[in-house]
Amino acid sequence: MASWLHFLMRMIDRLPIDRVLETALNAGALGGKINGSGGGDCMFAYAPGHAGAGAEAIERQGGAAYIIRADEGPGSKNRITD
Repeated sequence: MASWLHFLMRMIDRLPIDRVLETALNAGALGGKINGSGGGDCMFAYAPGHAGAGAEAIERQGGAAYIIRADEGPGSKNRITD
């Protein structure tokens, strides 16, 4: 009984974040990941070229959106070299 109740509570709790992720995907994100302890309350969306639209869509669903970019400076480990 306790495991079934725990499962049900997790599914009910995840519905809002699933909707937020779906909204970001519909706004042009190429993919996303729900993250955080217990599988909720935080997500990442990869939306190159659509970051603003994705952030606005997330905020319309009640989420807080932050646009981040990889550092491309001379000391960056993310720099692409030929």
